Amino acid sequence: MIGAEFFGIGLQTSEIAMTQSDITGEYRTITVGPYQLAPGLRLLTRNGQKINIGQKPFDILVALVEANGELLSKSDLLEIIWPNQIVEENSLQAHMSALRRILGPDRNLISTDFGRGYRFTGASSQEKATNQPRFPSLPMAFSPMIGRSAEVKELTVFLKESRLVTITGTGGIGKSRMALEIASLLQNDFPGGICMIELSLIADPEIVASSIINSLHLDLPNAAFAKSGQNDAPPVLLILDNCEHALEEVCGALQTISPFMEIKFLTTSQEPLGLPGEQIYRLQPLASPPANAELLVDILKFPAAELLAARIRESDGNFQISETDAPLISQICRQLDGIPLAIELAAARVPLLGLPTIVADLGDRFRLLTAGRRAGLPRHRTLQATLDWSFSLLNPKEKDFLTKLSIFAGSFSLPSAAFIAAVYDEIDVRTLVAGLASKSLIVVEQQGNTTRFRLLESLRAFLLEKIASTGSLPQLADRHAKLFQMRLAQAANDWKSVASEVWLRQYGDDINDVRAALDWTFVESKDPEPAANLLCASLPFWMQLSRLEECGKRVDFALDRLTQTNQLSKPLEMQLCAALGASTAWVDGPTPKAEKAWNRTLALAERSDDKEHRLQAHYGLWLYHLRCGNYGQSLTNANALLESARRHRDESAQFAALRTVGVSKHFLGDHSGAGNLIDPLLDHPEPRDHSFSFRFGVDQRVAALAFRSRVLWVEGKESAAFEMADNAVREAINLDHISSVCCAYLEGACTVAALAKNAPMLGEYAGDAWAVANQNNLGFWRAYAGAFLALASTWKKRDVFSIDSLENAVLALSSANLHPSYSVFSLAVASLLRTEQPDKARRVLRTVDFGVSHWALPEVLRLEASFLDKVGRRKQLTKALRLADSNKAIAWSALIKSDQAVDVMKEDNEASR
Repeated sequence: MIGAEFFGIGLQTSEIAMTQSDITGEYRTITVGPYQLAPGLRLLTRNGQKINIGQKPFDILVALVEANGELLSKSDLLEIIWPNQIVEENSLQAHMSALRRILGPDRNLISTDFGRGYRFTGASSQEKATNQPRFPSLPMAFSPMIGRSAEVKELTVFLKESRLVTITGTGGIGKSRMALEIASLLQNDFPGGICMIELSLIADPEIVASSIINSLHLDLPNAAFAKSGQNDAPPVLLILDNCEHALEEVCGALQTISPFMEIKFLTTSQEPLGLPGEQIYRLQPLASPPANAELLVDILKFPAAELLAARIRESDGNFQISETDAPLISQICRQLDGIPLAIELAAARVPLLGLPTIVADLGDRFRLLTAGRRAGLPRHRTLQATLDWSFSLLNPKEKDFLTKLSIFAGSFSLPSAAFIAAVYDEIDVRTLVAGLASKSLIVVEQQGNTTRFRLLESLRAFLLEKIASTGSLPQLADRHAKLFQMRLAQAANDWKSVASEVWLRQYGDDINDVRAALDWTFVESKDPEPAANLLCASLPFWMQLSRLEECGKRVDFALDRLTQTNQLSKPLEMQLCAALGASTAWVDGPTPKAEKAWNRTLALAERSDDKEHRLQAHYGLWLYHLRCGNYGQSLTNANALLESARRHRDESAQFAALRTVGVSKHFLGDHSGAGNLIDPLLDHPEPRDHSFSFRFGVDQRVAALAFRSRVLWVEGKESAAFEMADNAVREAINLDHISSVCCAYLEGACTVAALAKNAPMLGEYAGDAWAVANQNNLGFWRAYAGAFLALASTWKKRDVFSIDSLENAVLALSSANLHPSYSVFSLAVASLLRTEQPDKARRVLRTVDFGVSHWALPEVLRLEASFLDKVGRRKQLTKALRLADSNKAIAWSALIKSDQAVDVMKEDNEASR
């Protein structure tokens, strides 16, 4: 038996008996046609709608109805209505006339026997409980539930263990559908029946309690007697759907019912009931595919996409979803926050409009998502109606606070919410946020020890429309921009001192709001300089998050705008040119645009004696000349960087400078010199105690590992090279920094695998690198990875067509100004072509042998030897071996010696004939 103490009532049998008369008087209900009369509640309804009626007309109606058709004389009514008082008959007549006006078309329910009195002519019934109440059948679900199997299992367990379970969640999340699913599964567990009441249809909260009592067919005095006599009745499940507008009334009804029935309660609400012992289950949105999911089979594994596809098929069985639709399916699910109602409404429109149109029109989602579903409640037929319902339940202060929060494009903190809403009392802010979160209108996100909040995108769009309609959006957007100017200043300062993971946790989620603030200020501001200052303050975000393509576009726009308005100050130009140089270098490669930006940055930094931008410019120019094959100039830039870093006693910059000097030495063929510089850095690595380690675009330790691995291979230490390359990849992935990941894969792991001619490993590394670069739209890294993929494929197939594919990939890299001698590709092409297409192979090698000693020149000389006669070949191989030995390039030496051994063997064979 489940006792009344569940709700904290703790009534004993004697106490129940003492309260019976009060309970009976309150909840006895009399039904007459469309009318329900609850004397104890002094409530009259017609078809569930409350009727306003005065005290005396109500008392007259009760007296007539309870007379059950018998005549009541005027004197009888006067005594009942005005006991122990002297009242004139005309008072009775006046109130009787008022009662008839209230009844309107049903006024003939009261008849007059002239000279005698009045009688009630309608047939009435008082609802009684039976031992086994019978309830209407549960609503039928026309489609199977999708993507909620885990939630169904958890809720089933909760309901078996708890007496009251409340499913909470935002509007359209699927609370009602979930309750219906649970009810269907547990019908055998409740032989007394399952009663489901849709409370949103009861507009007046005052009649909620009586409606619940009546739906259970509960006669409380008899129930109390049965309970006190320990008369076991079969258990009943009561489902109360959509309680949020009548929480107090629902709580009162449940507390009243609880002592008198063997009953469990399953409720749905946007916020919990708040009763003792209540088990709360917060229903979350359906999981949506991530942005990087590409294959349809992978996308349809996510419940949101599965639901969308299923409902599209239900709307039109002939509609086919193809592989090209996969990104559209994924985008719809994400933009609709995985909300089932929104997804189902969108699905209904797909056969008519097509997936591309749906995606394009989601900006106006409230017009789009009005599929006119005939099933379900009116407020579930459009997304707008669902949100209107939720918003209408808030008090004015909550409405104002929530509406202002919609200006946030991403998640936000409590202090940020307080600033935007201009609510400066900390307790008030916490109370408002907690209350709105309880009502499922704010999403709470826990990230380690940090708590942040956000609005679902559909709710945000709904609220932004409300702001726009009031004309207050400009003021709110200005306040938002001011907030993020302060946030960016703090973030830029912390970037130099706070650990990377801490910085990301604290500021990383601000990126969408940074974008929104920049968009607003550049579009709306008549003075572009403050907007450009905001952009400069945001530069650490783009570097830290590897959003370099976007950074470059924004900087280009700012430079053009400021130049046109003659507002480009020298300090501002220096900052923007540095950002342009960095973004261009990592996105597009060593282009003239990058060189021009870095040269201008250096000139302005020298003029203003700006330490940081001088360092950045030296590094940027080093990278540019290195990739262009100007290895001597790259060493000059690296030494300038080292000298400047030492002068400023900047340890982080010194670490980067020593690495760059070492890398330049490697490309000039001084492999031992490179190792001597880089190895101490790896033995005593730069501590990663701040995000500033990415100031030069990549993590310097990862870059050191990557380039040292290729040096190790050239030095003949292949196993050590692979191990170090793997370490670089692992560390970069742990850092979760995209440019560093690309550097580790392509400058380290892929290069070593290509040098070792390990096609399977090269294909695996290059595939991973290409996916990362493509997802982040880093064109240079993507082209680099594509060339490695083509090389791996060529080695596997060994045909002319695959070589053509490799040449095209190498050509794509050349268009980015990457010198042929920088990578292994030209060597690989020449090696593949030298037997069948020697002239073409020679032309390829001439692009690599350009009169300057470099890291792979011994290999170039070895390959060129195959086109010479016997004497020339012998001299060329001797020259190549001498160079390889002087460079301590043991791997090249081994290949040359192998060719020499083959030649000697051929000569011996010829001599023996």
